[in-house]
Amino acid sequence: EALRVYAEALQIYEACLERQSAGCADTLYTMAMVHSEQERYKEALRLYADALLIYNACMGLKSMECATTLHQMAMVLEKQQQYERALPVYADALRIKEACVGRQSTDCASTLHQMAIVHQAQQRYEEAQRLYEEVVQIEELCVGRQSVDCAKTLYNMARVHLLQQRYEEAAALFEEALQIQE
Repeated sequence: EALRVYAEALQIYEACLERQSAGCADTLYTMAMVHSEQERYKEALRLYADALLIYNACMGLKSMECATTLHQMAMVLEKQQQYERALPVYADALRIKEACVGRQSTDCASTLHQMAIVHQAQQRYEEAQRLYEEVVQIEELCVGRQSVDCAKTLYNMARVHLLQQRYEEAAALFEEALQIQE
C-alpha cells in the first residue's frame, strides 16, 4: 500500500515539476527504503541510484542527501553480504559527511559503525576494533558515554574481543554496555 502511494506521489512530482526535483528524489529514496525493508534489494538499489543521480543534479555530490543515499545503498549491499562492494560505498558516504558536518559528528559515527560491522563480518577484527574505538570517541563527544548508541558500540566491541578470545576485555565491555542499558 505504501509503495502505491509513493508511486502516485512520484507521478505527481513528475507531472507538476520534473523528474530532476528534490521532491522526486525524496520519493524515490523513500520507495527504496520500503523495498529494502521488504528484502527486494535489487529494486532498492535501483531506486537509490535514481535518487542519487537526482540529488547530485539538484544539490551536488557533496550534499548530505547524497551521503545519506550512499550510506543506505551500502547497507543494502551489506544485507546481501556483498561486503567488498559495501565498503567503498560507505567510504564515499563518509568522505561526503565529513566534508559537510565534520568527522566528529553522529552522522560520521553511524557510517564508521557500519564499516566496523562489515570488517567484523569479514573477520578483520583489528580494523573493526579500530573503527569501533573511533566511534566510541565520537559518541562520547556528541551524545555521551552513557548513551544507548555508545552502549551498542561497546557491545559490538565486546563481541570483537570475544571472537578474538580476549575474554576479560570482552566481559568488561559487555558489563559496561549492560550498565548503560539499565
